[in-house]
Amino acid sequence: MFIFDKRFLKPTKDTRIVSILENLHFDPEISQNELGKRSGLSSAMINNYLKELEEKGLIEPVPVDRKKFRYNLTEKGEKVRRSMLGEYMAEIVQIYSALKNSIKDKLQKIISSGIREIIFWGASTTCEVVLSAVDPAELKVITLIDSDPKKHGTLLFGYVISPPEVLRYLKCRSILITSFARHEEIKDQILNKMKLKDVRIFTL
Repeated sequence: MFIFDKRFLKPTKDTRIVSILENLHFDPEISQNELGKRSGLSSAMINNYLKELEEKGLIEPVPVDRKKFRYNLTEKGEKVRRSMLGEYMAEIVQIYSALKNSIKDKLQKIISSGIREIIFWGASTTCEVVLSAVDPAELKVITLIDSDPKKHGTLLFGYVISPPEVLRYLKCRSILITSFARHEEIKDQILNKMKLKDVRIFTL
């Protein structure tokens, strides 16, 4: 649920706090070790955070036995959790909207070049975002291609995911690589390993 340790999206103290409060909300008896794993913190740091949250009146530790505590969120803690979670989700939506708009701009450039039918290569989460940004009236997605055999024959947004070999039998020769990485590797697979020369390849 929470994004941690990415190059451009580094967790802040508020991110850690909302993660801890959210986990305690669903599992008050969670161990500090497990809470640390889910929040991207060491057990020592978790202990410090729990003390701080207790001092602020957000949680109330209740002994379960000699070694274990149950951390109940107080009424104030619940209010803070809901408020912080709402702000966190709002920021995620803003990031998603910015990404979708950026993808729409790239799709428009493809359409402007005269392309009306296209194949998507890479049936991943990124592909889901790209599919949600496509206007079927302007650009027809012929099929989805992925090199992972486990995905073949399954559906994504109503499209059947096919193996790369089907490219040899399709008339459409415009391909969009729907990922932000491995562009050169995928291009090599299309142009050299599959020996397809008459294709136009686009990237995000």
